[in-house]
Order: sequence, then structure tokens, then C-alpha cells
Amino acid sequence: MSVLIRVTVLVLLAAVEGRAQALNSGSDGSDGALTLTTPGEVVFDPAASGIDDDRDNVFHFTIITIGPGVIVKMPFNKLQGLPVVWLATGAVQIDGTIDLDGQPGSSAAPGVLNRASIPGPGGYPGGVGFGGAGFSGADLRAGLGPGGGSALDVGTAAGHAVPGANFGAGSAPAYGNALLVPLRGGSGGGGGGIISVAGGGGGAGGGALRIFSSTSVVVNGTITANGGNGGAPPTGQGTGGGGGSGGSIHLIAPSITGSGTLSVTGGEHGNAPGFASSSGRVRLDAFTNQFAGTSNSFTTRGTPYNVPLPRAMPFVRVTSIGGIPVSAAPTGDAATPDASINQSGPVTVAIEARNVPVGTVLQVRVMSEASPDFVVNSAPLEGTLQLSTASADVTFPPGFSRGFVRATWNPPTP
Repeated sequence: MSVLIRVTVLVLLAAVEGRAQALNSGSDGSDGALTLTTPGEVVFDPAASGIDDDRDNVFHFTIITIGPGVIVKMPFNKLQGLPVVWLATGAVQIDGTIDLDGQPGSSAAPGVLNRASIPGPGGYPGGVGFGGAGFSGADLRAGLGPGGGSALDVGTAAGHAVPGANFGAGSAPAYGNALLVPLRGGSGGGGGGIISVAGGGGGAGGGALRIFSSTSVVVNGTITANGGNGGAPPTGQGTGGGGGSGGSIHLIAPSITGSGTLSVTGGEHGNAPGFASSSGRVRLDAFTNQFAGTSNSFTTRGTPYNVPLPRAMPFVRVTSIGGIPVSAAPTGDAATPDASINQSGPVTVAIEARNVPVGTVLQVRVMSEASPDFVVNSAPLEGTLQLSTASADVTFPPGFSRGFVRATWNPPTP
């Protein structure tokens, strides 16, 4: 860290006279102008728009314009679950809303297993709530992420930034740093419940967004990366889920102005609306910083520097189930299944990974409406670090099931 600080100081001292002209976001303009001016909700879907062919979630725009009344949704699946980086050669004007919020946890549903809440891109899912009678203690899930809430009888809150006033004892620890390098979203709250009483699911963490302009950033609208609230318990019970922690918002430009809102609030606990997980982090780097809006978070201000772009980000996805291709941006929605399976025996789940060590065994977690969730291990990944594949044989219960694929490995010894 000390080396980075010294280098930054030297660069700024050398660029005092022409600093506004010297700042370069790194955008090559290849993704053109992002101009959204028709009021209403817009889903930011790179695959449908034909941009970001290398799938690294770093977008090279010329200008960015989000007009009044426009709500830009940032779905986790359509952005591969990774943090989002918008680079621009020209001006960035945000008068509408950019939404990277994590979903709230499911309310308690006796006799069934709640579904995991979905985070904003770069964030982490909330823990699954306990289904009550008929389910074992193994069905209670902790929230994912570095500050994920633990799976206790009452789901605990997730941590991210410096704890706030409502971030109480028993909550998960804070993580990350004020520079927002690496850029990370919020963690999921823990699921709640006990053997005889169903519990609410944990809220998901808010996402992570960096906007870097070579010219200027004006925010008169709203950017939100809030954590989701914990799911509510049954009436009269105390088994609510923990809230997800807030995400990260990082703005970089020669000039940052506006009177809008930057929100990375932690989600509230399902039992106690006044008890929240930690907020996330906001950082504003500009030579002329006249942002006069609101930011309900741990906010830092500084001068611009060449932030390292995310590279070689680990990524796993399901490419097919039982030979049926799965979209690169699956919906995970019961209304529009990503694949329909009509056989009772095991089917092959084909998985693709990037920047995950060859030989890693992946975990396929299946959460079903018809039975408790379960995990199936894949065969070890084969191929190269840049691109590898594996498969797992899974027998899906009747009805709707939602699946997650997870890769864990130990870093190499230095």
C-alpha cells in the first residue's frame, strides 16, 4: 500500500498544471455512447446489446447519459455476478437511477425451504432461511461473502464497511478498504429459523460499480447499491433473517458535481427494522470535487489515480443441463425456467470456468421446492487456467429447482 501512495503523490505533483487534461479513464470508446433518455425501467444487458465481448464487465463508452425518469437495473446474472466498471472518454451525466441493490430475503415459509436472495453484481447472496418442521439444522445457511452473516437461530447481519450506529454485536466483520481496490460488493445476511419454527432468508449484498470519466461526472439522480432486508419471521416469532451489507460506488473524474444521492445502506434485520447490517463504501476521486448530494455511507474523497482494472476475474457458469443449452445470462426465475428436464434419473450439468485453477472440484447446490437442498460435486476442472470445463451428474427433484455453482480453492504458496 505504501508504494501505491508514493507513486500517486509523485504523479500528482508532476501534473498540477495540466491535470484536467492529463487524466485518462482508459476507455477506447469501443462500446460507443450509452444514452438512455426514455423514462422507464431499462435492464443493462451487455449480451443483448452486443458489447463487452471479452466478458470482463469493463465497458468502454464515449459518453454516458442516464436521463430523468430512467431506472437502469443491473441484474446479477446478466453481469456474471462481477463488479461493473464503466469507463468514458467524455462526460457522464446521471439524472435518473442506477440500481445495483441486493434482493430482500424471503419471508418465512413453514414446510418449504426459502430461496436464496440474489445480490447486485459484485455482491454475495443471502443465506437460505430454515423451513421449520421436517428440515435438519444443515438446511440453515450462512450468508456468502467476506462479511457474510452466520447461520444462527436468528440470522446475523452482514458486514462490509466501518460499522454504523445500528450495526450491533454479533454482526459479521467489516472488510475492504477506503481505496476500493479491489472493488467489492456487499455480503449476504444469515438465514434464520430453528427446528420447530421457520425463519426468514438473509438479504443479499449490494453490488459494486466504478464510473471513470476522462472529462466529468455529474450525478443529479441516484445510484443505489443497498443491501437487501432480512426476511420476516412468522407472526410472533423471532426467527427473521439478517440484512445484507451495502455495496460499493466509486466515481473518478477531473470534475465531480451534482446534487443527487449515492446510497449503499445495509439491509435491516427481519426481526428488528431498526437493526441494520453495515453500509458499504463510497469513494469520490476528483481534482474539482463539488458533489453536494447525499451519501449515507462510509465516504472518502481523494484525487484521481490510475485505478487497476479488474483482470483475470474467476468465473464459473453452467453451459447446459441434460444437453439443453443454458443462456450466458440465466434468469433463475420460476416463471421462465432456464431449462426444462423431463427425466427422473441423473442428468449431466456441464460447467465452464475461467481463471479457476485446473483440478478444482466445483460444488453444485440445488434448492428445490419439493425437498431439502443438496450439493453435488463435479469432476475436477480440465483444460487451462484461461478456460476449463467440468460436469456433474445431478438428479433433480420434481418441480422448480434453483441451482448455484461454487468454486473454492487455496491460493498457491508464495
